[in-house]
Amino acid sequence: MTRGYRPDDRRHAQPDSEQLDLLAQTPARQQTDPQTDQQVEQRIDRHTSSEQARITRAAPRPANMRLHLQQIAEDIDRAWHRAHGGSRIEIPLGTVATLCLIGPTELDRPKLEQYILGLDAPALMRLYQSFWARLWMNRPYLVDVASPIHRWLEDGIDDRAAKAVRAVTQAAIQTGMLELTASPDPWWRSQADVLGPVLTGLRSQGGRRALAEFHTPAEVADALARLTIGDEAPSPGQWISDPAAGTGGLIRAAALALRERGQDPADYVWVMTDIDPLACACAAVNSLIWGLGSNVLVHCGDTLAEGDGAERALRRRAEVIAHREEMVGKAAVIAAVHQTMQLLDIAAREHDETSSRLGLTD
Repeated sequence: MTRGYRPDDRRHAQPDSEQLDLLAQTPARQQTDPQTDQQVEQRIDRHTSSEQARITRAAPRPANMRLHLQQIAEDIDRAWHRAHGGSRIEIPLGTVATLCLIGPTELDRPKLEQYILGLDAPALMRLYQSFWARLWMNRPYLVDVASPIHRWLEDGIDDRAAKAVRAVTQAAIQTGMLELTASPDPWWRSQADVLGPVLTGLRSQGGRRALAEFHTPAEVADALARLTIGDEAPSPGQWISDPAAGTGGLIRAAALALRERGQDPADYVWVMTDIDPLACACAAVNSLIWGLGSNVLVHCGDTLAEGDGAERALRRRAEVIAHREEMVGKAAVIAAVHQTMQLLDIAAREHDETSSRLGLTD
C-alpha cells in the first residue's frame, strides 16, 4: 500500500515521489490538497455523519472472525453447488455482494432477514435488479467497476440459476453474514472482508494459482496498517493506494486504523489496483460497505506493466459520471415531454367537454 499522490488536477493526477508503503518500516507523510472529489459525487450522502465517523474506536475484533468468515464462505459455496448453479462464480459472488450492500437499511436486521428469506426466486431477482439500478444513480462509477459480479442480473439467467441464487441468499443470511454487514456503523462493517473468503472459496485452487491470489490475513493487515500509519494519522486529502489490492483487505485495515485515530476515511483518496476483474469488483463493493466515501478509484490491470492505473481510473470515472448525467438529463426531458403531453390531453378533454355542454360540437 502506498500513499502520497497529489490530486491537484484530478484528470491528470501524477504519483508523488514520496509514498507510504504498508510493508515499509518507515512511513512517509506528505500534505496534499484535500479537495479531491468530483463535485457531482459531493452530493452523495455518507452512511454516517462526519461527527459520528470521527469517533475513536478501540473495541476488539469479534471472537473467531476468521473461522466465522470461513464458515460463511463454505456455506455459500455448498449452497451454490448443491443447487446446481453452474460454473459462473460471479453469480453467487454477486449475490453475496448485493446482500452486503442491502444490509444497512432503516429496517432492523431480523426484519430485513425475514423479508428477504420470504421472497421467492423471481421476486428476489427483481429486488436485486432494482437495488443495483438505484445504486447506479448515486454511485455510477463504483457500480460500473462492480459490473463483473452483477451484470448477470441485467443479462438474465435461467430458472435453475435463479433458484441457486435464492439458495445462496438463504445460506448467507442463515450463517449470520448480515451481522457483519448490516450495521449502520461503518466501523463495525470495517471489521471484516466478507467477499474475499467467498471469492477464494468459489474459485478453484488452479484458478487461484493462475492469478497468484493470496489474501493477507486480517490480523496481519491490521498490524501492518497500524504500524505504518503510526500514532499520528496522515493529513486529510492524501491518497492511499494498494497496487495489488485483491478485494481490498489492506485498504480495509488502513481505514480501520484511521477510524481508531479519530479520522474519517471519506476524507482520503483510496486507489486500488488488481489484475483480477472479480477481485476489483469486490473491492469496489467493499469500499461502499466500509464507508470509504466517494473518493475511491479502482483500476483493473497489471501494476507492473501499467504505471498509470490511477490516471486511467480517473478518466474512466469521469466518463461514467458524464454518461450518468447524460442519462439523467435525457430522462428528465422524457419526463417533461410526457408531463406536457398529459397536460395537453387534459386540456383537450376539458375543451371537448366544455364545447359539448355549450352545444358547439358537430
